[in-house]
Amino acid sequence: TETLPEFDEKWDNICRIRANVSLSSSYVPRCSALFISPFFIIETICVSYFTIEFLLRFISTPSYYRFITSLLNWTDLAAIVPYYVFLCVQLTDRKIDLNASTFIILRLLRLFRFLRVFKIYLIFHRLKSLRVLSATLKESFMDFTIMIVALTLVAFLFGAATYFAEKDTDRESFDSIFSATYWAILTITSVG
Repeated sequence: TETLPEFDEKWDNICRIRANVSLSSSYVPRCSALFISPFFIIETICVSYFTIEFLLRFISTPSYYRFITSLLNWTDLAAIVPYYVFLCVQLTDRKIDLNASTFIILRLLRLFRFLRVFKIYLIFHRLKSLRVLSATLKESFMDFTIMIVALTLVAFLFGAATYFAEKDTDRESFDSIFSATYWAILTITSVG
């Protein structure tokens, strides 16, 4: 929900408004609204858990070489670090001069937060039933691809036919072949 437009930058803007700072400024003042927001509290709890789990895995690893060379461990670290960078920037309460390289680095760190999704891979890797599902999908990949191609072809054909049949009577629902194709995909997959 943090990515919804109504929540995007909401807490930073509240802090800027309280401090009477221009919204176009790169300065984000420290204020309590940021630290009591539900997003910050939930993120703090989750990142704390991930950090403790990462540190315990690092401490108890039998081979530090394998731990350091593992891509999943680097993914975990890259998902944890942006939170601490954000926290340091907020707690130092300093103006950040957003030149091009700093802006790119901050955006890249924000994208690294997405890497938390790859934690699902660890769960996928541990459960036997999910490994069986994965093996089944690998074995039937060609059949699945043929089904997707056939579904797409049929959806485009029915979408185009529906558009030409309904364009004079229902111009609002079928204003283009793409919307008619979307309707055909929904109809084929839900009813058919």
